[in-house]
Amino acid sequence: MATDSAVEPISSPTVAAEHLPGTPSQGRETLEQCAARLHNGGVNRLSKSLCSVVGETLVGSHKSLDNLFKSAGVPGEPPDLAHHTKWKEWLFRAGQDPNVDGLAVLGSVIEEFMDLPPKQGTPEYTAWKSKRDRLEKVLEENGLRYYRFGRVLPQGTTPNDLPTYNSKPAAESPAKPAKVEELLEIIVKGLRRAMHPLTHRRKGASHWCSRTSTNVQDLLHSHLRTWISDIRPEEFTPSYAGTSTRMDFLLPAYDLVIETKNRSRPPARR
Repeated sequence: MATDSAVEPISSPTVAAEHLPGTPSQGRETLEQCAARLHNGGVNRLSKSLCSVVGETLVGSHKSLDNLFKSAGVPGEPPDLAHHTKWKEWLFRAGQDPNVDGLAVLGSVIEEFMDLPPKQGTPEYTAWKSKRDRLEKVLEENGLRYYRFGRVLPQGTTPNDLPTYNSKPAAESPAKPAKVEELLEIIVKGLRRAMHPLTHRRKGASHWCSRTSTNVQDLLHSHLRTWISDIRPEEFTPSYAGTSTRMDFLLPAYDLVIETKNRSRPPARR
């Protein structure tokens, strides 16, 4: 078979209205009033000040941040701007789109930065803590608060206040395929999707190349081991005319051999 290759809450009795988009220019509102207003129509709006701080906080190449924004659900193509203005403009544009959940997008964009600090006691940790404190402050000024795992909510709201959805009954959960051929088809067709987090790794992680046959074989092997106990890699075929070859994987319980090949280009049309 071939395949292609929780932080402590920040307390504040009131929030200055001028920091909140869409609020009156005079007077002050309580956090409860701010949260209610955001729930009633402002939840998709992200202020320029907030987007600017987020843009200054993120570090990475154009390609890595492009992937981060796209995976977070930021719509459209990235603006053709310099690095220091590109990210705040793209995030602000998404935050003004009524069809986009601005807070969900924002949470996904900053999740890795907020939840994965560098090692304590290092200069990197000190710089990270300073940026994180600044980002928390501007979130507070916008009537928002960050919770672990990419959740940005209006102040006065907690994750426990969000609606919950009952999971499907166990009987409706996907079951193991009845035939090994069905299992192999599912695994092989899903290899490209499984490769994505390996080819788009975090900064500093070693690179994983999908063009290497042995890497693809290792990935397939790891998926097969979840379901099949007896897998024999690099098994020799019986000798024929004095020669024998090695098979990528032998599944003796099913009398099956699996071979993986990298295809450099699509086959020619006939």
